[in-house]
Amino acid sequence: MSRWKAFTIHLLISALIALVFLIVCRFYWFQGPLFHVTGGAGLLSILVPVDVILGPLLTLLVFKSGKPTLKMDLTVIGLIQCAALIYGAIIMIQARPLYVVLYHEELRVVRPLDLVEVPWKRAVVSPTQYVRVSSDIGALADIEEQVSAYTGATPPHLNPDNYQPLEVHESEFKDALSYTSTAKLKAFDDRYVALLDSLPSAPVGYGVIPMIARGARHLGVFDRETLELVEVLQAENVQP
Repeated sequence: MSRWKAFTIHLLISALIALVFLIVCRFYWFQGPLFHVTGGAGLLSILVPVDVILGPLLTLLVFKSGKPTLKMDLTVIGLIQCAALIYGAIIMIQARPLYVVLYHEELRVVRPLDLVEVPWKRAVVSPTQYVRVSSDIGALADIEEQVSAYTGATPPHLNPDNYQPLEVHESEFKDALSYTSTAKLKAFDDRYVALLDSLPSAPVGYGVIPMIARGARHLGVFDRETLELVEVLQAENVQP
């Protein structure tokens, strides 16, 4: 087998593995509009090319038919490439939107790396969950959040023990979406109008709610009937 044939075969295998990895990331870990707002697109644009090109290039450099150490060399290359893939998967799992939390009439996207302890099993297996901070937290939640930076306490929206499934509180979420104030649309006004013109008509229409992801304030656009997230208008001057 020639050096270039080995390179081509390795490249095709790497591309196939990368395609499976991309599908898992795009359609399971980073669903819908959350793919861009949480930085999934930017991470994949770095990790996938590196992992696809790394192994085949090393194969191209070391491959020589009849070389005594060829099997060992290819094994080491395979291990390096597997390590790079595992490292990339860990990064994507830590950065993925694990929870979208309704808190104070806005949504906060919570990633595994935002939590005190990364729930690895849930982060790998579970799709994004829409939840709300329990009403049992009460008025103390505001105080806890304000002093968390000074006391080291975990803010209520970053503690999964405080979560309740959002579908149990659909009416509350619909109420939050039905009120569109000037403040909510500030800096998004023109883009929101343009988006509405491009979306198909919905029986109940669309609603918006502030969405905080990676420290930036965006605008989530939902179908008021199905409560499906249809788009996220990202804040200006935010890195993808």
